[in-house]
This record gives sequence, structure tokens and C-alpha cells, in this order.
Amino acid sequence: QIGGDLCELIAVDEQTTALVVGDATGDSIPAAIIRARVEGALHEVLQSADARQGRTDAVAARLNRTLARLLPDDQFCSLFLAFWQRGSRALVCTNAGHPAPLVIRAGQRLELKSHGMLLGIMESSTYQQTRLRLEPGDWLCVCTDGVGDTLSRRGSSLASLVDERLRNRPESTADELADAIWKTSNLEQTETTDDRSLMVVRFA
Repeated sequence: QIGGDLCELIAVDEQTTALVVGDATGDSIPAAIIRARVEGALHEVLQSADARQGRTDAVAARLNRTLARLLPDDQFCSLFLAFWQRGSRALVCTNAGHPAPLVIRAGQRLELKSHGMLLGIMESSTYQQTRLRLEPGDWLCVCTDGVGDTLSRRGSSLASLVDERLRNRPESTADELADAIWKTSNLEQTETTDDRSLMVVRFA
């Protein structure tokens, strides 16, 4: 579908992969235009020394400055950006106003709440980052607010669906967990103008 959601895995170098989930303002073609600008700026910033050094906070700040100059005052974007560094098994992440992603380990859940403002609003905005060492079998689940709002209207949440599935089927693959969340909540059959994206990662 044409819309404003951004959901990508991007190779930064041989050891580092960027995990990106974002949501531009609006819907349909206007939102898609914003998303295209965000995506283009992001791919450029991921070539910088900050990205090679694993600085998601600095990458988010650079991206924000670019978008604040590019986008009209009423247009902006939420973004969750993480670098998965295979050698150190570190996940370094920055959340710019995006719904809190979940990290799940052995039944314990951590929400990665916002480290700063939405991108493109204030050129001077700064960001922080969180660094986690992940173990084999750990999970990362990220959705846009189109998914979260739909689940909320059904009296559910991403966290509750993940908890239930992993409690009953701890051997699930990432594909199986993503499909279970999508199908259990009937996301495809729900009428809405908002875009919906879901990323589920299980670390090997």
C-alpha cells in the first residue's frame, strides 16, 4: 500500500545492520512523499562516520536537522533506529517519538521509550541512545501506531499478544510470531486510513 510507514533492514557495513521503523504524518500519497524524503535522507546519513561508529543518537540528530530544513512546518516523522552489531552482540538504539518497541528475553519485557522529539520539528533537537547486549533467542518487536491503535480498540496490545504467543509457543520463529500477531488481531480486515507496519526480529 502507498503510505507513510518506513520499515527496513539496511546493511551499514559487514558487521552492522540498521533496523528502522518510522511513521510519517498523514496517509496515502502525501505521507508517501514525506516517507520518501525521510528514506532518502536516512540512507545518506547511514554513510556517515557517526553511523560507522554506531552512534544512533548522532545519526538521529543529523537526520532531524536535514528533515527540519526539508519538510514544511506541519510535517514530521517518528522513527525507531537501531544498530545490531554482530561482533559484540550489541543493539544500540534511539527512539525519536515512536511507539515504544519491545525487547523480550526469557519472558522479561523491556520497553524502549522515546529518547527525543519527532524528527523534523525543531532543528536543534538532540537525542539519546540505549545500548543493550542481546543473547541468542532474544526478541525485538516494533510496530507503527496504526497497529497499536487497532489493537487498543480491540482491547489488546502488542505486548499482550507477544506475551501470550511466547508463553504458549516459545519455540516460535520470527515469521510465526509476526503472522500470529497480524492474524489474531485481524489487522488485514480492519478498515482504517492509517498505515500499519510490524517488525519482529529474533536474534540468532
